[in-house]
Amino acid sequence: TLEDATVDTLSAAILHREETMPWLTRLRPSQLSAFAAHPVILSLQEIRRFIRRPEVGTRPTHFYATWLQERLSLPFRAVLMVLLAAPAAHITRRQGGLAAALAAGITVGFLYFVADGVALSLGEAGQLPPLVAAWVPGLIFAALGFAMVLEVER
Repeated sequence: TLEDATVDTLSAAILHREETMPWLTRLRPSQLSAFAAHPVILSLQEIRRFIRRPEVGTRPTHFYATWLQERLSLPFRAVLMVLLAAPAAHITRRQGGLAAALAAGITVGFLYFVADGVALSLGEAGQLPPLVAAWVPGLIFAALGFAMVLEVER
């Protein structure tokens, strides 16, 4: 039973209050927050549930599928950041150019986050497949990181 409920009749745009009102669903009020929650705070299990049952979520399936891939790619991203920072650290040690190496590292990291954000937005909108949106920016920058490591080693 709901107590002190405000009822919104959307078709008539009328609000009225009810002292008590029956709760006519098997859902618990605590479960409703998951429907409106952003996938960044949902568990992987909850995101998968929204993908399997599209009628339950408040967003399209591709939105949740993109975030599932985004969350699965997180461990790879930690390794990627180390890979992108390694050449800058190596340059600093060998050539003493701390300012230039720091600027290069920050620039590459910033460009990665911008590319990742754009791809994620396109995936959320359904303009890129979820797998591409979540993984391709990291793979591109991993290739760039490997190229930078090889260049520094020369």
